[in-house]
Order: sequence, then structure tokens, then C-alpha cells
Amino acid sequence: KRWAYVLSRDGKQCVVVDGKKENDYERIPSILFSPDGAHIAYVAHNRGKVFLVVDGRPEEARDGVWSPVYSEDGRRLGYLERHRSERAKDTVNVVIDRQVVFSISGDRELRELTLSRDGRQWACIIAVPQHGEYIMHGTEWLMVATEARDRILALKISENGELPVFVAEQNGRRFGVVNGYC
Repeated sequence: KRWAYVLSRDGKQCVVVDGKKENDYERIPSILFSPDGAHIAYVAHNRGKVFLVVDGRPEEARDGVWSPVYSEDGRRLGYLERHRSERAKDTVNVVIDRQVVFSISGDRELRELTLSRDGRQWACIIAVPQHGEYIMHGTEWLMVATEARDRILALKISENGELPVFVAEQNGRRFGVVNGYC
């Protein structure tokens, strides 16, 4: 069995994995093991930049990194990243195995990335101000919540990898959707 924790000392934080201390950063919000325990990933903040650290090696610095997730077989790693631009609107990307598979610009929020069991399919939640929340499943947009108070609360992909499975809240009532049915 493997183990890890975040060690805070002298205003810095580092991850200790199986007793071995990794690099210091300003902040490390959480640690993620792959389901098979073979890999570890975490988001680290340092000097205004954000890094995804995988198995002790920091990736290229980003303006934002969040929602890291492993596929159930532990072979694929996905996350959401933000690139800020002074000349244009920010770009948010869905990244799987270090490859951008989807990009979106403008006043939109991406959250809750999930991968199918084998990692071939992905889905995430996209919030568009004044238009509601959608699920992006590969290249398909699925409208879910249309009012400001309606939200998608949790998201996964069905066992067969074909459809998103989610929990939503509309008009204060929560419900689950599996294979397109409440």
C-alpha cells in the first residue's frame, strides 16, 4: 500500500509520498492517487502560477489547473486548465494525457471533469452565464439546467461509456439522470 500527505512547514507545503519528500510549493490543495495506486497527481501553486505534478514531476506552469481525474483503470489522467490572455478572452482546455481535447473561450466556467472507465470518453460541466449549465460529452453539448438557480451537482459516465450520468437540482429539487431518464 502507498501513502501520501501534505506537509506544511515554514510557510511552504510539500507532498510526502511513501516517506519521500517532494518539492516545496506555496499551496497544495489536495492529492489524487490513481485507482490502482501506481500514480499520484496533485495541483501545486507557486508564485502566481499553477502546476499539475504527476509522480513527483511538475508539468508546465499554467494560469490555472483544476479537477484532475484518473480513469478507473489508472492509465489515463485528465484535468482542466486555464490560459489567460491580455489581448483576448481566457481559454479553458480539457486535457487528457497532456493533449488538449477541447478548448473554449469567453465567459464560461468548466468544472467536474470525469473520464469513462477506460478513459476513452470524457465529460465535464460547462456553466454559461445567463444561459444555464450544460454537460459537454466529447463533442456533444447536453442542456441540463436553464435557470440561474438550477445546477448540475455531480457527473460521471455510464458503465458502458456512452452517456453521462448526473445529479442535478432544478427548482430546489434534486434528481438523478441515468441513460437519459430521471
